Amino acid sequence: MLTYLNGKLPRGDLEKELKLDLVTKITFDAFWQEYDHKRDKLKAQRCWDRLPEHKQKAAFIFIAKYKDRCKRDNVPMKYPLTYLNSECWNDK
Repeated sequence: MLTYLNGKLPRGDLEKELKLDLVTKITFDAFWQEYDHKRDKLKAQRCWDRLPEHKQKAAFIFIAKYKDRCKRDNVPMKYPLTYLNSECWNDK
């Protein structure tokens, strides 16, 4: 089970996580489609491919919360490669 933010999933993400547990692998194309800020697709894909499956799931689940946080704080989203390399889904 994925956990973050003091050991708990943010509200609304539990249902998404449960559905993702049924999926054997999240594709890079699914990540790319969900992540709005598009840049350096090939580099981001290489980084995605190196991530273990549990980190791919965590990265994918966190995208919606990350978008909301960026919008709320009025800050631009990181490039996908930076989001993946810095493991932003672990941020508090």
